[in-house]
Amino acid sequence: MVPEPGDRLAPMIRLATAEDMPATTAMVARAFLGDAMLRWTLRDDGTDGFAARVRRFFELNDPMAQALGYMWVTQDLAGSAEWIPPGVYGLGEEGEAHLWDALVELLPDDGVRFEEFWTWADAHRPQEPHWYLHHIAVDEGHRGRGLAAALIEQGLTSARRDGVPAHLETSTADLARYYERRGFRVEAEGDGPDGGPHAWFMRFDP
Repeated sequence: MVPEPGDRLAPMIRLATAEDMPATTAMVARAFLGDAMLRWTLRDDGTDGFAARVRRFFELNDPMAQALGYMWVTQDLAGSAEWIPPGVYGLGEEGEAHLWDALVELLPDDGVRFEEFWTWADAHRPQEPHWYLHHIAVDEGHRGRGLAAALIEQGLTSARRDGVPAHLETSTADLARYYERRGFRVEAEGDGPDGGPHAWFMRFDP
């Protein structure tokens, strides 16, 4: 997902409901088909199987995140963001185990590449409590309306309230520049292990 630079008045942002999830996960999966990190870790082999794996990943992840109160959406469901609060890791022990077991079944290498890349990426996260932007997506036909900016600001407002940083990673130079305009700065960057994509690790301080 590449947010547009011409952000305008922010739309209403709200916590996602369980009823939102089918439409939201389908939108997010479409937006992430070109994401370099998912193309690498979910093994883009040029077949429909890759798109099915991306769709299944978000069908597994996002409803669990929604149940935990991590998922935010625009009122029209054209945009979505998963903001994980300080002091927790991902979906919790049970949720992460469920997601991992499903990924092992989906991936031809039993998830080895996925685990290696995200272990490397996680090592760049702040050591102190922080808000983590797990993913954000805006449907292609709705970009340029300020949806991404509003979803980002939702998390940054929480970071300011809590007096803690926010963190994200991106594999797109244009996105890194976009996030810089939203108040983030690049803390580190580098190539993923074993030929993985380049990634920028970014931090916002309230």
